[in-house]
Amino acid sequence: MAVFNWIPDLGFSVEVKPSVKTVSFGDGYEQRRAEGINAMGYSWSLTFKRSKIIIASIVAFLLARNGTESFDFAAPNGTTYRVVATDGWTVVDSDVGWQTLTVKFKMVYE
Repeated sequence: MAVFNWIPDLGFSVEVKPSVKTVSFGDGYEQRRAEGINAMGYSWSLTFKRSKIIIASIVAFLLARNGTESFDFAAPNGTTYRVVATDGWTVVDSDVGWQTLTVKFKMVYE
């Protein structure tokens, strides 16, 4: 499996979203349960401000995955590799010779 080796800028964010099935019975009573065996969803919003050459190499890595292939990623807040995928990213010219790439990685279970 391919490994994403670039370290993002500081200021990344992590979103944790459990998948929960809720049934309402009336009078405010509810029953909740985890939906599936991998009910915790994680995603990371990352920013990379780098030279155009480095941004081009990151984009080439993402393009090679074609939005369908997952890859390993070491989360910035830990050393554990996570299997993630992405369905898009944005590149903006910020300064002469520099670009900013923003991307969201979502944990996948395969």
